Amino acid sequence: MAEPAKVAQSWGVSFPIAIDPGWKTLNAWWMNTGHRHATSVTFVVGKDGKIVHIHPGPVFHPSTDPLEAKQNRDYLSMRAAITQAIQ
Repeated sequence: MAEPAKVAQSWGVSFPIAIDPGWKTLNAWWMNTGHRHATSVTFVVGKDGKIVHIHPGPVFHPSTDPLEAKQNRDYLSMRAAITQAIQ
């Protein structure tokens, strides 16, 4: 589980990151609550402990490629949610 923390640190992330290797939380909050097209999901949790943003997976990343416009929009949305959550 050290690898995700190393990557996050290299990106300048200074807030806590939760890892769910047994999928207990993922199953309870995501997979068992309806049909899902991906097993990955990202939750942004605000300082008050409430979920402020959900990215339903599986892919988001910055891109200028028109074929990856959705992935870029999702990345920008995630980045904005994180920025807002840490303020």
